[in-house]
Amino acid sequence: MSRLSPHPLLALRKSRDAGRPVGLVSVCSAHPLVLEAALTEARDSGSVALIEATCNQVNQDGGYTGMRPDDFSARVRALADLIGLPHDRIVLGGDHLGPNPWTRLPAATAMARAGVMVAAYVAAGFEKIHLDCSMRCADDPAQLTDALIAERAGQALRDSRTGRRPSRHHPLLCCRHRGATARWRDRGGNQPGHYHA
Repeated sequence: MSRLSPHPLLALRKSRDAGRPVGLVSVCSAHPLVLEAALTEARDSGSVALIEATCNQVNQDGGYTGMRPDDFSARVRALADLIGLPHDRIVLGGDHLGPNPWTRLPAATAMARAGVMVAAYVAAGFEKIHLDCSMRCADDPAQLTDALIAERAGQALRDSRTGRRPSRHHPLLCCRHRGATARWRDRGGNQPGHYHA
C-alpha cells in the first residue's frame, strides 16, 4: 500500500499553526467560465484549486445543475486538462452535504438519501467533505438538538466510507455544527474541524 501524500488543506493548517498565515480560495460554482477562471488562476499562481459543489447543485438526482458528483468531477478535470492544470493541484469539495435537498421528506428517508449522496461524492474523488445535518426534516421537531445533529453527521460519515475509492488522500471531513465535531473528537480523539474517514 502506498503512503498517502499530505492533504493540501492540512498543509495550510500546519503553515498557519507555524505562524505563517495562509489561505486558499474556495470556488463554489458549476459554471464553466467560473471553473475555468479558478483553474487558470491555480495554474498561473502555482497554487491548488479548491472547487466545491453544494448538495443542492450536485447530487445523485442531478441537483439544479443536472449533474451527479461524478459528472461534476469529470467536468472540472476535463477543464483542467484543457488549460494544463495537473489533477494533483485540484481539491474537490462537497459543501453542506446532508439532508437539505430532501427536507420535505421524513428524516429517515432524507438521511438515507443524504447517505447515498455523501458516498457518491467520495466515490467521485471529492476530498473535502463538509457534512451539515443541522436542517430539520418533515417529521422533525422545530429545534434539532446537538446530539441529533451529531448522530446524523455520524451516520453520513459512516455512509461516506461505503463510497471510498483509492486516491492520493483520504477525504477530509468537516462538520458545520459544533456539537458534531465535539462528539467526534471525544470518540476518536481527533481535533475539531477535521476528521479522516
